[in-house]
Amino acid sequence: MNYFAYGSNMDLKRLEDLEIHFKDMSAGRIKGWKLVFNVLDNKEKGTGYANIVPDPKGEVEGLIIDTDRESIKKLDWCEDYPDYYKKKKVIAINSDSKKVKCMTYIGNKKKITEGLFPNKIYMEHILKGKMFLDKAYFKHLRRLKTK
Repeated sequence: MNYFAYGSNMDLKRLEDLEIHFKDMSAGRIKGWKLVFNVLDNKEKGTGYANIVPDPKGEVEGLIIDTDRESIKKLDWCEDYPDYYKKKKVIAINSDSKKVKCMTYIGNKKKITEGLFPNKIYMEHILKGKMFLDKAYFKHLRRLKTK
């Protein structure tokens, strides 16, 4: 089972702490999507978690993880599925330019609010995925406003 991580789950230490097992892992991207931060964080006013939304011209970079069902259950808990995030099937393109069927999480419409920003600590987790990201994409992420 392949999982496409585009947010804080690109932090390998975080995955290790969650005891997420993987058979393989590679850089990946999905076309036709845009990264936003619009999933409401109830802990800190004005902050939001990463989400992807359709965008015909967009592309989101991330991590393709070949994992097992037990690890997906742990991710479900971590992502507060199905309350905060829903599951979505996407086609990712791996570092060998091959298409890979993946599962990812997208924000539950009931938890989406516009005008949010990631908090600094959350963004640090995302930036730890640097080794899997194109330099320009990483630079773009680093420039995003945080709270």
